[in-house]
Amino acid sequence: MPPTPTADDDIPIPPNPNRPLDPHNHTPVPTHMLTLTSYSHRRGPLHPSPSPGLTFDVRALPNASKRLRDMCVGTDKALREALMAEGKWGEKVREVEAAVREVLKGFGEVREAEEIEEECQEDEEQGCDEGEGENKEPIHIRVGICCEMGRHRSVACVEELARRTWPPGWHVQVLHRDLKRPRSERDKEKRSKISKLDRFTDESD
Repeated sequence: MPPTPTADDDIPIPPNPNRPLDPHNHTPVPTHMLTLTSYSHRRGPLHPSPSPGLTFDVRALPNASKRLRDMCVGTDKALREALMAEGKWGEKVREVEAAVREVLKGFGEVREAEEIEEECQEDEEQGCDEGEGENKEPIHIRVGICCEMGRHRSVACVEELARRTWPPGWHVQVLHRDLKRPRSERDKEKRSKISKLDRFTDESD
């Protein structure tokens, strides 16, 4: 069963056509999970690690203007539209989408968890078909997309991907690991070190 997102990961995002993962929803656990995660390269790699070949770095792509970055983050439509207006952005999103679809294609046609559960309930004596029961370990494909701070470009890329129509049977989950981390956290550390150095200088004089 895929790990439950932490409080830092539980970030509200604008509606998208994929079903949200609701911990209070008692519908059957999806058998096939696709998790799209944005993160800051500066704050280290993802844990658990993305699936092989599904880690993407968008730091080389153009960023939005500083004015727009100060007002918006990657979940905001205005920032996403500004980025997607750049031709390189459309190419990159299509490249990532194609790579993910190629991996998903390897699993063939996927059936919805609800459909499998209904069949099991109809034939309790025989149980589910071999390999399709609820005790089967879910297949979990993880995609990681990073930028420098994990607040703008990587978030926007994940949001764009989440709005794509993915193959039936795949439950899409969106996580933004570093979006809620204070942007000024590093600056606070710098100011703290400078303040300590100033005090030390004053005491020495």
